Amino acid sequence: MTPKNYTDVPWISVVLVAHNGDAKYLLRSLASLKAQTLDPSQFELIISWDGKADETANNYLVDACQGAKFPIQILESDDNTGYYTVPRNRAMPLTRGFYIYNMDADNEIAPAHLAILLDEIRKPHEEQGWPHFVYSRRRIIKDPEAYKQKEIREGDSPLREWTPENIAALQQSPQNNFVDTGDMLVGRSVLYELAERTGMVWNTEMRRFADWELVRRMSLNGMRGRAVDAITNLYHVTGGNVSFRSMADLVAIPVEMYDQFKAEGKIIA
Repeated sequence: MTPKNYTDVPWISVVLVAHNGDAKYLLRSLASLKAQTLDPSQFELIISWDGKADETANNYLVDACQGAKFPIQILESDDNTGYYTVPRNRAMPLTRGFYIYNMDADNEIAPAHLAILLDEIRKPHEEQGWPHFVYSRRRIIKDPEAYKQKEIREGDSPLREWTPENIAALQQSPQNNFVDTGDMLVGRSVLYELAERTGMVWNTEMRRFADWELVRRMSLNGMRGRAVDAITNLYHVTGGNVSFRSMADLVAIPVEMYDQFKAEGKIIA
């Protein structure tokens, strides 16, 4: 539906990617969206399902959406890609907001999350102007029933500012990723500009690579980030797809795997 005027356009489009395997977490993630202090008229939710929702997943989905005061669109696809990046790309044409916030089904955010990030991204810096994206800190929580493979170091992530030194480290390796997808609010126009320059919105070949690759590509194209010293993203570790070597470094993928994918042409540097 085409908005009639700017008052009909939400500030934020939340793009939530889900699949049948993690549908049970939707009750928690959508409850955190319903609890946002930001007025529900100021954001929308697009749920991009990777494949078709089975009966069990659909029941979780229906229950989770009950009582939401913000608009919700649900996008299903014929095939399950196994990647979070592909459903995000597919959802982009449905977004109407000025800013994009991405979350996964197993994410949970603090009540002030969207309001804090929206305030920061609309606040110009005296010298640098408006940031292209902003990101907050996160609290790492292990879901004991869902994650039993190994010990996870729980706690609060440190403040990692968007300094030249941190950017230089970020560009070297996925090990130096300090911005998780669930931490970040990015301008919608920024993603389209980035796609125009590089031919990509997210890297569609890797399941957990999108956050590091996206932020790295923004830095290489002169786009500016701003760190928000607030813990607003509750990062639930629910599976074996991430590991932490320290609280300062989120390991998106092992370096040797990165080199392998790059050699196979699956990563566009």
